[in-house]
Amino acid sequence: MRKNSIIILLILITLFLFAGTVYGRSVVYINIKKPIDYTFRLLPIEIGINYFLRYTKNPRIVPVEFAEDYTVWIKKYSKKKDKNRINISFILEFRTRSSLFHRSILLKRKEIKISYDKNGPIPIRIIIDKKTEKIIKKLGIDMDSLEREAFWVGTKITDEIVRMINQEEGLDNTS
Repeated sequence: MRKNSIIILLILITLFLFAGTVYGRSVVYINIKKPIDYTFRLLPIEIGINYFLRYTKNPRIVPVEFAEDYTVWIKKYSKKKDKNRINISFILEFRTRSSLFHRSILLKRKEIKISYDKNGPIPIRIIIDKKTEKIIKKLGIDMDSLEREAFWVGTKITDEIVRMINQEEGLDNTS
């Protein structure tokens, strides 16, 4: 009886250790950073990134606020409205973790440009938690335009984040 318990315990420990990995690779924690004065302007982007990383793109990449493996910076954000289009550009920086005692190291930098129809259909509805939805309503932000931006920018950024992490970890040879 005792031998069976030990075997079951070993199997459970193995399953527990494997649960922390996806396809044999460990979970990667990232922290999305932005200039403090951009917090509300980048709310749709943050919602999109969190949604696509959590629900669709790559289950092994998890956005966190602390104890991250990498930081992703969004800098020089610009949003311009044309007649029927929204044009967004920014610099996406992929960096090592930073702490109180050392600065992060730049690993990759890419200029991102996105253009989409401001009245076009929203390809999928973004799941937004009740707390964030309350903030959006208090700020008077139109939910449809927020979701549209969250979709277009969120998909582009998460694709780049996945690619950059895979390259950094030697899992992808494309540049």
